[in-house]
Amino acid sequence: MARSLASEKPFLVIVPEIEYTDSRYHGIIVSYSILNSTFITLTDTFPSYDNYGTVIHIDTEENIQKVLPTIPSGIRYFGYVNVTERIISNSIAYIGIPVILSDKSTKPNMWNVVYPHITLIPPSNVTECVNLVGHPIHYKLSKDIIQTANTMSYSVLIADEDYHITCCVANGKSPSIAKKEMIGKKGKEYISMIGYPVIM
Repeated sequence: MARSLASEKPFLVIVPEIEYTDSRYHGIIVSYSILNSTFITLTDTFPSYDNYGTVIHIDTEENIQKVLPTIPSGIRYFGYVNVTERIISNSIAYIGIPVILSDKSTKPNMWNVVYPHITLIPPSNVTECVNLVGHPIHYKLSKDIIQTANTMSYSVLIADEDYHITCCVANGKSPSIAKKEMIGKKGKEYISMIGYPVIM
């Protein structure tokens, strides 16, 4: 069964009332939409934070600094200052490309990954990664799902480098085990895709 981590709970995304024209803003919004995030503005009635694990806030630094102290303990908060100037946060996270998969096959004694994605940067202090978020990344996704000892995963190629998307994992195991188990495993056919890295 799935774990109960903040990163696996729903995302709340606070956006400005007037949208940014930065193309990277578009990419960020696309990716958080794939994650089925709830989108609100500061003038909306805020839902209970109890329903979320992560708050993403795209705004001016002044507004971000006003909201940050109101975030309850245990809720991850990441403020994108003017989209791409810098990141203000209260937690570590990873940089990933969210994906939509047509086949989320699972097997008995396995649990589904809540937010399938391509991990570009493992859990770390993402404040140093602002230059990566929102840019379009071209990648190739295997058409077939690959079974490893403890996962069901897809092979991914980015500039001919190997990555993967973990769909489901054996009970008691972490999705990170796929990194080792997918070494040397390739898909039979690949399709070209575009995604946008965000904080996850």
